[in-house]
Amino acid sequence: MRESVPAVVGTMLFLILTALCIGLRPEHLLMAVVFWALFFAGKASRKLAVALLPFFIFGISYDWMRVYPNYMVSPIDIKGLYEAEKSLFGLSFGDVTLIPCEYFALNHCSTADFLAGIFYLCWVPVPIAFGLWLYLKGYRSVYLRFALVFLLVNLIGFAGYYIHPAAPPWYAMNYGFDPVLDTPGNVAGLRRFDELLGWAVFDSIYG
Repeated sequence: MRESVPAVVGTMLFLILTALCIGLRPEHLLMAVVFWALFFAGKASRKLAVALLPFFIFGISYDWMRVYPNYMVSPIDIKGLYEAEKSLFGLSFGDVTLIPCEYFALNHCSTADFLAGIFYLCWVPVPIAFGLWLYLKGYRSVYLRFALVFLLVNLIGFAGYYIHPAAPPWYAMNYGFDPVLDTPGNVAGLRRFDELLGWAVFDSIYG
């Protein structure tokens, strides 16, 4: 009971706050069910549920950034980053200089599009899978350091998201340099990955 009460209360609090602040979605319920299933299935799985908390906290933190948008903290950098990218990494195309995003929108390779999509999809599942491998192989102390560093690095990234809000390259390409706060989601070049597979993988995430 000493362990169960905080687990149940904490999970319920997460669900209630999420429902009130950003709206409850199926993945929130799935996260709660997975945590409870591991926590109450037995002693070994309970330890695993606790060990996975850094990854749960990462997911919750990422999702809860919707509560207070970064443009309410700092102005969005659109033109400055675009011009910096062009000066540092610009590619000549005819008589103009393009940022890489613009260049590859006109000159792309199906193999590179496929590999880029695969790597993009792996940035969360692969660290979690590697962490689970460490944990199940008995490298518990190594796993703990790895999971905490994964969480810390991402929290630093989230802080940067608020300190210096940045518009993605596709924004400048589609909307220019003026901020439009109700801009809809955009799969940008990832659409080519969806077209190659014939599945709406990234469109379901960003569309």
